[in-house]
Amino acid sequence: NNEIPKFFSPNGDGIGDVWFFRNPQRYEGCGVNVFNRNGFMVFSAEPYLNNWDGTSVGGSKLADGDYYYVMACPDGRQIKGGLRIIR
Repeated sequence: NNEIPKFFSPNGDGIGDVWFFRNPQRYEGCGVNVFNRNGFMVFSAEPYLNNWDGTSVGGSKLADGDYYYVMACPDGRQIKGGLRIIR
C-alpha cells in the first residue's frame, strides 16, 4: 500500500515530521496501534487523525528504528504493516 508511508522523520525540519497517509478519506474512522519490535504498544489513536509525530503513549520521543502497525477500520478492514522512524 503506497498510501501509508513506510517511514517518516520526526526531526522538526518541517519535512516528513508526521506519519501522514495519502488519501486520508480512505482511512476515515480507522484506529491504529503501533508496536515496537518487542510487541509493546508505543502509540494508539482511534480514529487516527494523520498527525502522529513519533511520540510514545507516555509522551517521549521514540527511538529511530523499526515498528509495526495494526489498523482496524469501521468497514471491517484490518491493515498491517511496518514503518521506520528516522530522526
